[in-house]
Amino acid sequence: MASGAGLVGRDRDVAVDACCLAAAMAAKRSGRGAAAAAASHTMGTRGAGDLASEVQLLGRLARVLRRSPVVHAFAARARHPATVTDKGAYR
Repeated sequence: MASGAGLVGRDRDVAVDACCLAAAMAAKRSGRGAAAAAASHTMGTRGAGDLASEVQLLGRLARVLRRSPVVHAFAARARHPATVTDKGAYR
């Protein structure tokens, strides 16, 4: 989804991390718990060399989580996941 929106590199990684946080928050609110939430494999907010860099990365993550249309679309899908019918088609 993030790559399809034209995000690359660190921007894509931060968007993916924000999507994972959005899914985790949606799972917690719905009572599904952590097992139902997506896990981030990018760790776009990881790797800051010092406290100032970590604060900057976390601030960026917070902004993307609040404002990104990609994250909002992903969160909407996480709240209403597709279901599989008995014929294997998604509805």
